[in-house]
Amino acid sequence: MSTTKAVKILMIVLFGAAGLVLARVGILINKTFHPATAAISLPTKVDYEDSDDFDHDGLKNAEEAVWGSDPYNPDTDGDGYLDGEEVFSDHNPLVKEGDSLAEARNILAGNYTEKM
Repeated sequence: MSTTKAVKILMIVLFGAAGLVLARVGILINKTFHPATAAISLPTKVDYEDSDDFDHDGLKNAEEAVWGSDPYNPDTDGDGYLDGEEVFSDHNPLVKEGDSLAEARNILAGNYTEKM
């Protein structure tokens, strides 16, 4: 057998093997990644109007973003006090407060009596 014939056969075998490898890789890529259904998660920028207050709790939506409270829930921490009321009383709208907020509410309303 001549060397040119051996080289031709070797080239055919190598190209055939390379084609099989590329086909296999293409099948694996196609099974694991579907560009049409791939979800890309990007950070969402929230741009509120200054006057918006979706939940009517006394805090504008931009202020809710600063405090980290829910602009669609008037009482984010579920303690019975509106988020705006808590912020204006120097309380955290994300932490449940007890009687201290009730006392602040009475003082702000001009009711200076204490619970007995």
